[in-house]
Amino acid sequence: MAGSGATLAKANAAMALALNAMSQASASQASANQPKATVIYAAAYGVVADGITDNSVALYSAINAAQTAASTSSNAQFCEVVLPAGKIRITSPLVVMNNLTSIGMRLRGAGRSGTIILADFFTSAAAPRFTMGGGGSPAAAAVLYPIIDYGVLTGVRILSGGAGYTSAPTATLTAAAGSGATVTCTVSGGAVTGVTITAGGTGYSSPYAGDALVVRGINVEIVDLSVQASAARTAATNGGNSAYPYFTINNGIRYEPFGNGGPTQTLNLLARISVNGQPGHGIMAARQENWTVEQVQSTSNGADGLFLHSQGFPVLGISNTIKQYRCTKNATRGLQIIGMTQCTVVDSSIYNNIAGASLPPGVNEEVYLSYCYAFDFRSDVEVNGGITAGKDVLVLEASFGVTVAGYFRGGRFGISCKTVRAAQFGPIHHFGNPTDPSNSTLLLDNGTGGPSDAQWAPIIGPIFNGGNVNLTVNRAPLSIFTNGPERGVMRFIGLQGSQFAASVSGSVTPDPLTNGCDQYFTLTGATTFIEPTPSGNGTRMVLTFIQDATGGRVVTMGGTKYIGPNIASIGSGTANQIGTLELMCKITGSRTVWQQQSWSGWA
Repeated sequence: MAGSGATLAKANAAMALALNAMSQASASQASANQPKATVIYAAAYGVVADGITDNSVALYSAINAAQTAASTSSNAQFCEVVLPAGKIRITSPLVVMNNLTSIGMRLRGAGRSGTIILADFFTSAAAPRFTMGGGGSPAAAAVLYPIIDYGVLTGVRILSGGAGYTSAPTATLTAAAGSGATVTCTVSGGAVTGVTITAGGTGYSSPYAGDALVVRGINVEIVDLSVQASAARTAATNGGNSAYPYFTINNGIRYEPFGNGGPTQTLNLLARISVNGQPGHGIMAARQENWTVEQVQSTSNGADGLFLHSQGFPVLGISNTIKQYRCTKNATRGLQIIGMTQCTVVDSSIYNNIAGASLPPGVNEEVYLSYCYAFDFRSDVEVNGGITAGKDVLVLEASFGVTVAGYFRGGRFGISCKTVRAAQFGPIHHFGNPTDPSNSTLLLDNGTGGPSDAQWAPIIGPIFNGGNVNLTVNRAPLSIFTNGPERGVMRFIGLQGSQFAASVSGSVTPDPLTNGCDQYFTLTGATTFIEPTPSGNGTRMVLTFIQDATGGRVVTMGGTKYIGPNIASIGSGTANQIGTLELMCKITGSRTVWQQQSWSGWA
């Protein structure tokens, strides 16, 4: 038995060695799989989340420490600054600047309700901007956007070249601080086409002097926190106006890329963030490429909830994703995007229901998309004031290859398009304004001098026009205003109307573009239905005939363009019987007909 004990001891020792080896191997494997990161806890650098202490300096100490540790590490892939839970008060802009070209950076809080950056400051000085003079008597002045880095004018973007210049105008940079910057303008065809910086000057205030959180550089992630304004900051003005949204100051979060070059692969991320009560835009972002906005809420800000732009002109190659963006009660638009391409806005809700709110001059929409190419917009939008008359839900202007779908409520027009080419619409659900039934779900207007080639022709998918609509009045689900010839094919797929209803006798001309696809007619006498003006290949028209309490009202399909086996034999039904005739417009060469698709008979 003694031998057996020795054998057991040896076996236990061997097992212990094996388990130790497995443990070491597991630890080594776990270490190998871990991302190479440097993590700095901001509290260790003096950041106090009590809502009282000024953390402006301490936050920079934590950010600098993280970047220094990452830059001196042989294998760091990113650096992270972890913020404590509570209210972190700041009295100057918190600039998160990533100078590390191959190392990412993350500023992380304890959740939107866990970590609050309390911005307790604002600037009353207007952002730097150019004033124009001379150049003859221009019909419209040029608008230039200054790009300032560390007090020096480093670039100028032309937002608008103006019109009617007979000589080069003088552009003067006006700012609360700084001097010495000079530029020369080049004019061609009556417009400013180029600007050359002859001196950068010094001491100019940054355009983000009043912004709460500023992100500069590439590969920056801002996650799990809230940016809120103090009461004094909320009461301040944004220093800009609707005509020059680029000059708005006192924004909540601003993304500002380096330098004056084209867009770079920023790969920046804004996730699980809320921005509240800022005097300017909730979020303002310039020239972001491959930028992602995810689970972000912008509420009760003094300008747009989210403003994304290319700093003055369309830039090809930008690809951004905005998903699960929520927006309420901002003073101007919920979303404005200018000059961006290959972008996606999905699964978002934009609802700025401010009862009785007056929008700034020139702003008449909840969402504004301009110079957008290869753009996919699939979200839900409600107009300022919910169902206020005279306001548009979404305006799409000067854009190409755009897809629009979603739920739209209220407004003068659900979707208003101006000089838009190769767009696709639908499915669209529009619940309109009951006090103004002349409005349309979709307005297509190419304007004088607008596009007139085949690229203009849109594809129009299912449009459902209903909800708060008086069914006894005339409501147009679709309006098309054109100037010049239209070539190509406009395709209607299941265009659903507003369930137009009327009591009729004598002669009636049904019109699917004015009254909607589905139309209900209560017959009070013999009625002849005159053929409507052709509306384009594939346009559907569903006519429901309802006999009144007397019955025996004869239906006649008048004209030569109605064709089908039952067109001449619809006749009449008895009291309260219903019959439904479905027609589709067919255009072949010089011949246009309304072809019967089905007839239900009287029942």
